[in-house]
This record gives sequence, structure tokens and C-alpha cells, in this order.
Amino acid sequence: MRQIIFWVVLLILLYFLYWINSAHGPQNDLARLQENYAEEVEQICREMQLPAPYFKALIILESSARKPAPSRFEPHVFARLLEVQKEAAPAMAVLPQRSCASSLRTNSEPWPLPGGLCK
Repeated sequence: MRQIIFWVVLLILLYFLYWINSAHGPQNDLARLQENYAEEVEQICREMQLPAPYFKALIILESSARKPAPSRFEPHVFARLLEVQKEAAPAMAVLPQRSCASSLRTNSEPWPLPGGLCK
């Protein structure tokens, strides 16, 4: 039994190492960013006097620097937006109280949720 567990753990570790070094790994996100977006982002940020590294990080975060970016359609969010549009639900900016309480209590980020969003 120990040998089976050893081999399963080893295979998972090898797959993880392969994934890190493959097209899905973080090093390749930077290469894709340079290839797909770098010049355009640098030019626009220079014209608007904005920090290019910030926007490059957002591109990697949102699309892994893939071009064209994959669809990020979320059916449950779309359904909620339709309810808001029909005024059957409160605005999306207002979060349920339990959501706010847990976010504010456990938030370790430098930008906590604004208190005005909690109702």
C-alpha cells in the first residue's frame, strides 16, 4: 500500500513540475504578455502617463496574456444582473450583510471592502 501511495504522490509531483514549465506555467505568461500585449500597453501607458506594470499584471491575471482572451461568461452573474435590471433585486454594489462581515473580518489585503457597500 505504501508503494502505491508513493507512486501516486510522485506522479502528481511530476505532473505539477511539468505544468509549471509548460505553456500553462507563470514563466510562459510573461512570454505571452511580451508577445501579445507589451508594445501596445507600453505605448498607451506612456501616452496616458499610467504605470505599465500594473496593467500588464492585470492582463496576466484576467487572461493569462492569451490573445484572443477566452470568454469569462458567468451565467449566475448574468442572471443576477438581469434581476437588478428588472429591479427585482438590489444593486450589485450592495453586498449581503454576512458577506461583508466575513470579508471585513478576514480581509488581509491592503484595500478592505468599503463600509458603504454593506447593507
